[in-house]
Amino acid sequence: VNGREVTNGKLSFDAEGSVGFFQTGECEVTISDLFIRSHQYDRPENSNFKETFDGDSYNTNLLFSKASASAYVPSNMSVESYEDNDVMWFENSGPAQIGTRQMYSNFELTFDVPYLLRQNIEDKNGNVLNEKSMWIGVSIGDEKVECENADYSFAADMIYFDTDSNVKSFASGHAIVASSDKYKFFDVEESRGFSIQIKVVDAHIIIGMKWLNEDNFTVIGEYDTADNLTPLGYVHIWTCGPGNFAIDNIQMKNLDAKPNLVEMEYKTSKFDVPEDFVYEEREMIYRPNTEQEEEIFNSYLLIPVAAILTLLMIETTAIVTKRRRKENE
Repeated sequence: VNGREVTNGKLSFDAEGSVGFFQTGECEVTISDLFIRSHQYDRPENSNFKETFDGDSYNTNLLFSKASASAYVPSNMSVESYEDNDVMWFENSGPAQIGTRQMYSNFELTFDVPYLLRQNIEDKNGNVLNEKSMWIGVSIGDEKVECENADYSFAADMIYFDTDSNVKSFASGHAIVASSDKYKFFDVEESRGFSIQIKVVDAHIIIGMKWLNEDNFTVIGEYDTADNLTPLGYVHIWTCGPGNFAIDNIQMKNLDAKPNLVEMEYKTSKFDVPEDFVYEEREMIYRPNTEQEEEIFNSYLLIPVAAILTLLMIETTAIVTKRRRKENE
C-alpha cells in the first residue's frame, strides 16, 4: 500500500481463480496504475521417479543418455560398478548428457555425485591419462529430448557447477547464482562425494547441496528466471568434456499444483546380445551332381563336339575342292 509491503505469506488454500477488489460500508475508493503479475504454466504429462542404475541398466522410457568422444582414451559413458553400487560413469567423455524423456514445468531434481576427478591422472612419463573433470550442469526447459553435442543453447537456462566451486547460470551471462564456503565441491582437498538439488517453482529456481553423509539439503542460492516465466521442457544433466565423474540416484518429483502424473513401464537400457553360435564338426559327405551341374557339364561337352564338327567340315571342304580341281584338269 502506497509502495509499502504490508503483508507477505502463504495461503492455506488453493487461490486459483479470479482476482477482485471489494469495499464495505460507506466509502469511496479509486484504483489506478493497477499491475498484476501472474504465473501460468502447462501441466505436462510426466512421472515421479528415482533411477538407481541397479542391475547395470536404467529405464529408457524415462531417461536417455548420449556422449561423444574426447581426445583421451578410453572415452566412454556407461553404467559401471563403483564402491559396490551401479552408477552412470563418465570417463574422459566429450560433451555428454543424460536427460528426461518427458517434459517438466515445476519440479525438483536431485542426484548424487559419488565420484569427481579433481586433478589429472598421469602415467610415470607425465602423460595425462584422465584429465580433471569439467563442470557438471543441469539444463531446464530444453526444447529437445536429445540434444546434439553441447547444444544446450535452446534451454531456458543451464545451471552449472563450475571448477571454481561456484554455481553459475548461462542465461544470466555466466553470473554466479550460488556459492557456499561449506560446499567447496571442486577443491582438490575434498575427496568426498556430494548431492545436488535443483528446484523450479513458478519461475523461481532454488539450488541446494549436501555432502553424501548429510541427511538434508542446504539452500546455497536462489533466483528468478530472466523473463519471470516458468520454463517448460526437458531436463538434462550435462558436462561439456572432458568429463570424469559419476552420478547416481537421479530423482525427479513433479511440483505442479495439479500434477498430471503417469506410470511408465520399465524398459531396460541393456542391449539384447545373442548367444555365440556353436559350431559342430561334421563328416564330409559326397553330393551327386545337381541338374545345374549336369547342364554345365553338358555345356562343356559341346566344346569338343563343336571342334570335331569343325574339323569334319574343313576336311569335307578340302575333298570337294580337290575333286573340283581334278574335274578341271
